[in-house]
Amino acid sequence: MPRYLAMGDAFVTASVTEVHPLTVIEAMASGLPVLGIQSPGVGDTIQEGVTGFLAPQEDLAMFTAKMVKLLWMEICDARWGKELTRKRKTMLLSIRRKSCSSATKR
Repeated sequence: MPRYLAMGDAFVTASVTEVHPLTVIEAMASGLPVLGIQSPGVGDTIQEGVTGFLAPQEDLAMFTAKMVKLLWMEICDARWGKELTRKRKTMLLSIRRKSCSSATKR
């Protein structure tokens, strides 16, 4: 799966029913910025402006605007892309450390 995700510039999901959004987590682990709908699970996983963007439910205009913003910033603004990548890596390292710590305590 990581090889397929690596082919993309971003990951976009419109799901509002994923309580534990594995697709979002896999995309973030692959270093992709994510666009999702504010809902339980997805809204708890995406850190606005750091790992991606969230749009309110039932707001197609905002979802579209955030998708354009995400792609514009990721593709055209190299400085933002580098900063976002650095923040994503820091956040992912933190998540991995917590996961490893939890696994060794079991």
